[in-house]
Amino acid sequence: MKSTRSDLAYNTLLEQIVSGELSPGDRLPEVSIAKKMGISPTPVRECFRRLAAEGLVEFVPNAGCRVRKMSRKEVIELYQLREALESFCASCASMMMNRLDLDYLDECYVQMRDAVSKDNKPGTREMCPENRLAYMKADASFHARIVASSDNVSIIKVMRKCHILNHVMGLRSRMFIKSQVKKSLLQHRKIIKAIASGTNEAAAKEMREHLRYSCETSLINMKHQKPSEKVQSLSIELHKYIRSVEGEVCGL
Repeated sequence: MKSTRSDLAYNTLLEQIVSGELSPGDRLPEVSIAKKMGISPTPVRECFRRLAAEGLVEFVPNAGCRVRKMSRKEVIELYQLREALESFCASCASMMMNRLDLDYLDECYVQMRDAVSKDNKPGTREMCPENRLAYMKADASFHARIVASSDNVSIIKVMRKCHILNHVMGLRSRMFIKSQVKKSLLQHRKIIKAIASGTNEAAAKEMREHLRYSCETSLINMKHQKPSEKVQSLSIELHKYIRSVEGEVCGL
């Protein structure tokens, strides 16, 4: 019974955090949350620990638990971690991937390209939320498949957490400028070509360059206003998709 109540608290707060209904920095008062849900504080505490393990909340001394607010420094550190691990995974992919794997990456690329090409409304700099979601789903699948090539469970688990933070927080907390997304799309094509060539140094290099550019644009495009109801809904959908696809592709 306790685990069921803990799951209830976890799923409720997870949806509120991922959607942006709860903003970064918002306090999570244990007692009032428990009272609102009609449960005791114990399952709420268990839920906090699970969310903290995913990097979505943090415990602050003498202040309790709050929704994690990623600073510029933390964003940089997240990308540095991704760069170190995913360049290794890309190197592994160049040696391990077969034709079916490469076809999978090609399909992800086509889906990203289609999302970009559909977003052709004149006079707008940003991608619309629906096309942004389609792009990020394909991007998540692309990177998950490459990470799985490492065949390293420890790396896969770390990267899963990084990708969830990166994609979900990114969808609701930063702009997606079309010109930047188009450049990122070309970088994905280069990664595929490098992996297909079987040259591990080239594959690692292309992945590093892609993630450095992604970090640069993420920092430039960070915004702090509350996301629209539309983006809140799409953020929840993206989070569920990432957990599903990474569980399937990476076997977690």
